[in-house]
Amino acid sequence: FHLPYEDSIIDDYISKRGILNIAQKNGYFIDNLEVINIYNDAQSCKKNAIETFKQFGENLLAALLGTINSFKPDIIVFGGQISKAYEFFGQQMNTYAKANAIQIVINPASSDSALIGANQYWNDVVIRG
Repeated sequence: FHLPYEDSIIDDYISKRGILNIAQKNGYFIDNLEVINIYNDAQSCKKNAIETFKQFGENLLAALLGTINSFKPDIIVFGGQISKAYEFFGQQMNTYAKANAIQIVINPASSDSALIGANQYWNDVVIRG
């Protein structure tokens, strides 16, 4: 979240704040705008909502490419509430993942994902060698 990206830090682009900034540039001027409002509009096929998520997906992939290319994961897990909107922002990520043999997993209930992943790593790498 704190890594430099563009003219600020990565969190300014691939967080709730990032989505809301994109939405404002796409014509959203609603008081107390939340991502759920944009998501609901995308489900209703509203052009500015769909464009907002598309731009967010482009930012997400661009921001993560350095980490992805250096880490070379087999699987990327998207979690949290935003993952429920993956169908609207994930096209670029899916294209990249497919071309690079990376599996994408969507897990909206991801509170325990880090612990599950650490446990899997421990069992596969540390114990089994």
